[in-house]
Amino acid sequence: MDECLEIVYQAGFLYKHKEIYGNEELEVLERAKDLKRMNYSLFENCELNKSFLFYKVCEVLEKKNNQMDLLSTGWLNTILGKKEKGIQKELEFDDWDDCYLSYEYTFLSIVEVYCMTHTRKQLDVFLEDVSIEMLYQLQGIELMIKEYQSHCKEIQYENLKNILVDLFSDGLHKVEMEYPEEVYEIIRNCLELKSFILPFYLLCFCYQKDFNKEWKAVKNLIDRNYLKEEIEIIPYISTKDYFQLEEGKDLYYKENIKELPLGFQQYFKNLYEEYQKISITASLYNKQRIFSIFKKMEIQYQLYPMKEFVDDFYLFCNKEKYCLMKVLEQVLDDCLKQEYGKATVEITLSLIMNQKLRLAVFGF
Repeated sequence: MDECLEIVYQAGFLYKHKEIYGNEELEVLERAKDLKRMNYSLFENCELNKSFLFYKVCEVLEKKNNQMDLLSTGWLNTILGKKEKGIQKELEFDDWDDCYLSYEYTFLSIVEVYCMTHTRKQLDVFLEDVSIEMLYQLQGIELMIKEYQSHCKEIQYENLKNILVDLFSDGLHKVEMEYPEEVYEIIRNCLELKSFILPFYLLCFCYQKDFNKEWKAVKNLIDRNYLKEEIEIIPYISTKDYFQLEEGKDLYYKENIKELPLGFQQYFKNLYEEYQKISITASLYNKQRIFSIFKKMEIQYQLYPMKEFVDDFYLFCNKEKYCLMKVLEQVLDDCLKQEYGKATVEITLSLIMNQKLRLAVFGF
């Protein structure tokens, strides 16, 4: 898959052009086969030279894999089906020391190695020289752990260990539970530190646990990528949220109707009820009349159908498709009388063009 073409497609950039169907000429949209043909922004209903989103996507492509912000990285990971927690680098070694000493790592990683190869006192002296700020961070976490020790039960170590593991694993969402204020402060400071090793080392130190033994018990539970300074939590960012689109603008790209707002689901249910009421007449089987619906949308709202759908309709006509177009015609005629009719027509058209949503609503 050409990632650049996929990115611009997911951003709503398409190829708009004229197609001939018998005696009818129609403006249609389709996925661009190369970047030079891309000329239309679906989400903005405008030519690409008038698109605001175009410049934003160009900036993303220019910075791709090189100092992108978290939102842009999150969006790319989402639309390209990649992991959502950052650029992944697999670590193949079992032991923490081999793992770290085999590569050139960031300052944070050097400190993590140092804490395990030197005494606690030596670590403090080292940090006094190279990063007094990190020393204060670690001392702060240690004080909070000791404060937690002073008024908790015997299972306190296991509680803190499990919370720390959750912070650096797929169980991150579990930490959204309500914890005592002291634990919340520990969580916040550990996240700011962006290290599992250092707070876990402090935890073992405070509770007089054997770090190496404890590490072996949890090392397969955590995401080791969190141990690197440059890896940050990258959120899931949908196209709608990334581009700050109005609800329904990206409906053509949706795959699961259950993820849509309840208002949309109810509207589609109403459309299906109207669809069931339509009776076939001879005049309905008139392709020229059907193409006039697309023409009317083009003239009134500058909305265009997808070439794939029009081709399918033109080549493989049947009762269901004609009835579906009748529903679209009814919506169009009703909306032309309303001030805000374009959004409704656009949503209806997107539903009809989206094969997965159409199957969920109309059954074909």
